[in-house]
Parts: sequence; structure tokens; C-alpha cells
Amino acid sequence: MRHIRLPERGTPAHFAGRKAELRELMDFVRANDARAGIKLVSGIPGVGKTELVRRFVEHAKAEGLVAITPNTIALGNGGREVFLDIASAMGVAGETIADPAPKPSGRQVRVAGTGYGETTDHARHQPDFDSMMRQLPAAKRSGLWKKHRRGVAVVIDELQNIDGEGAKTLKVLHEGRHGCPVFVVGAGLQHTPRVLAGFGMSRIDSPIRLGPLDSDDAREAIAQGFSKATQTEMPQASVQVLAERSFNFPQHIVGYLDGALKAYDSHGHVDGPALVQAIAHGDERRQSFYDQRLENAGGIAPLLGLVEALDARSEITEETAVAAVAKHGRDGQAIIDAAVKHGVVTLSADSLLRVDIPSFLTHLKDTAAKYRSRSQRWCGPGGQQSEMGREH
Repeated sequence: MRHIRLPERGTPAHFAGRKAELRELMDFVRANDARAGIKLVSGIPGVGKTELVRRFVEHAKAEGLVAITPNTIALGNGGREVFLDIASAMGVAGETIADPAPKPSGRQVRVAGTGYGETTDHARHQPDFDSMMRQLPAAKRSGLWKKHRRGVAVVIDELQNIDGEGAKTLKVLHEGRHGCPVFVVGAGLQHTPRVLAGFGMSRIDSPIRLGPLDSDDAREAIAQGFSKATQTEMPQASVQVLAERSFNFPQHIVGYLDGALKAYDSHGHVDGPALVQAIAHGDERRQSFYDQRLENAGGIAPLLGLVEALDARSEITEETAVAAVAKHGRDGQAIIDAAVKHGVVTLSADSLLRVDIPSFLTHLKDTAAKYRSRSQRWCGPGGQQSEMGREH
């Protein structure tokens, strides 16, 4: 089966914080019977979705659940691979359900004396995912269910990438009519609820929207990550510097910590110039991360109206953002959708848009100012392009 990869992204930092979010995920799978819906973890790239579901899988297994981790591709093909994994977790030979023996479909009579007699045609019926899942409770009642296991957690990362075939399988699981103790937990980008809704899935159980860590958790992640890698303690002053430079954002924490480790020897002694260089390199990685988000969303030009609106207030409604972009002659809804999808802005539960990382908002404003300055140099009075602009 093609499973999701839970990759090591740079230097693994100590898992810190997210206690409330982890508890919410565990509460979802602690039900004693089938649970309809999907528990979704969403957020912008780099905020720690994969790390949270990785930790959830560990806790679920410790409580006696079986965790399977199909990727969105494996959900296709009629859901056969996912079904076989679920059946196996329940102690059922899933092949007997997924690949039933051929049944007679009719008879043919041959002419006597030709060497051929009466024959029977056999047709192989391939059951769909829904019918296969509905047969599992009978196997449970027959005592095949492994008593020491409480249920199956189906954990799917990058859920925003699901296609129509995979959605058919996921929709059956999310409806929960099969009667099996199967719980679906997914992780995806901010627009994932809209993707799922587009496939007719509305039972999204209060999505968990991740943002930056709080200050204490960020410092703990840095200190414990350093200690785990070096068996020594990082000075608190250095911990504080890295937390401030990272703005408590998980991916930035990993980047700064990765660089800082190279400035310390095995005894915990720091090379001052090397640490300064490591922090500068971390700053560059942080800016590259922001530039990539902007590039993926189409660049700064379409987002000028959004940046102007955010410059006046810390958060704005989606409707306001669409109107602000439209003032610049752009397709407001499409551009805001792209900004949300690629993590330029964070979308709250009540459809408010904001930028969670202060340094990213500053970067957006600076980039917009440079763009306007460049445009003004290239344009003459009334917005007409100057000779310099035409030359470029």
C-alpha cells in the first residue's frame, strides 16, 4: 500500500506545545463505535501539521488503536487497498470480501456430437468500497475482531490533493454508515475543507487550525531539540534569540536550530562568528520561504489590494479582501483563494483573513512598496509607460 511519508524536515526539533490540539484528536477517536465525519488539521505550509499527526499516530497506537496512513493516491482504485488494510487491522481476511469467488451467470448448451457438452459461464463481481465496508461488522460479530484493539484510525496527510476517485472512498468513510469503529483524521492546507465540500463531504468535525507556537513552547522546542542533538544545554540567551528570529513558527525554528547546531561543538562551546553567520543564514531561509509563498500565489502584483487592506487592520473579512483586490482590476475571489491556498494569509473559522507571522506581513509590505516604486519609475504621468519603462 502507498502510505503517506512523515518526513524528517531538516533537524528534528523537540515536539512541544499542541497539547490541546493533540487532546482534541484523541477525543475524536476515543468513541466506542463508528464515528462519522473527518477530524481535520489545517494550516499554512510549515506550521507543523505533519508533526502533529505523527504524534497523534503514536498516541493512538499506545491506546490500542491501529493506525493506517494511506496517501491520497491509495484512496483511489475503488478503495481496495484501504479496505484491505482496515480489514487486516480487524483480523479479517479482506481478500474474501474484496475478491469473491465467481458466481454462475448462465448456461450454454453445445450441439451433441461435437465433443462439447453443457457449460456454465462464471462472472466475477467486483464489490464497491461501500458494500465491502458494510460486510465487516458481521465479521466482528463472528469474533474475528481482535479484542485488544479498540478501532482503526485512518490518517491521511496532504488531504488537499485528493481527486475524484479518492473522494469516493473518503466519502464512504466520512458518512460512517458502515458501522465499523473507523475514525478518519486528515491534515491539509487551509483550503482543504472547501476541497472536501466540493466532493460532497460536509461532516468536517470542527477543523483544528494551526498557527505559530506560543513563546514558551517555541523556546522549549529549541532548547530540547538542541539538547537532544548535542547532549548539552543551549544558553538561554541563545534560545531566546532563535525564538525571536523564528517568530515561533515551526519551520523557521527548525531552520534556525539546524544552523545553530553547526556553531556549537560537542562540549556546548559556541563559535561566536559561526553563530552570527548561522542566524544570518536562517534569516535568508526565512525570506526564501516567504518569497516561495508569494511566487506560488502569483506574485505581489495581484496582491497589492490585499496588502493595502491588511496595512490598515490586523485582520479583514474575506469579502473585504476580495473587494480590495478587485479595485486593482483583478479577479478578487480567485486571487484571495490562491493567497489562502498557498499560505500568504491565514483563514480563520469565521472567514477572517490575517497574516499570523509578523515578519511575513512586514515582508509583504516591503515587497509591495518596492513594486510600486519600480512601477512609478517606469510609468509617466497618468500611468503611461515612460521610455525607460518601454525599454525594460
